[in-house]
This record gives sequence, C-alpha cells and structure tokens, in this order.
Amino acid sequence: MCASMDKQYAAAKVGRSAELELLAAIKVKVEEHFAEITKGVTSRGEMDNFDDTYDNASAYDNAKFQG
Repeated sequence: MCASMDKQYAAAKVGRSAELELLAAIKVKVEEHFAEITKGVTSRGEMDNFDDTYDNASAYDNAKFQG
C-alpha cells in the first residue's frame, strides 16, 4: 500500500506543478490583455465627477413641446 501511495503522491505533485505553471501563464496573459485594454484610457476632466456641483451656464427656455 505504501508503494501505491508514493506513486499517487508523485503523480499529484507533478500534476500540481503543471497546474501552477498553467496559472502563472494565465496570469501573464490576463495582465497583458488588461494592459492592452487600458492603454487608451485617458484621465477624466474636472467636470466628470457626476455629482450635483455642475452648473449649466447656458440659457435654456423650459417650454412645452408644440407638436
């Protein structure tokens, strides 16, 4: 029984090594993909804060639709 357990342990150890190698390769590819996606992103302007501090200074006539 011990010889069988040793063989099973050795096989599991090799399998786990392969899994870790695959995970490392996937991590590299995900980081490369993320870098490709984010390279075109620019910083937002001061008016892009999406809160209630924006004041529309243009003239606007709130009229009813005449249709």
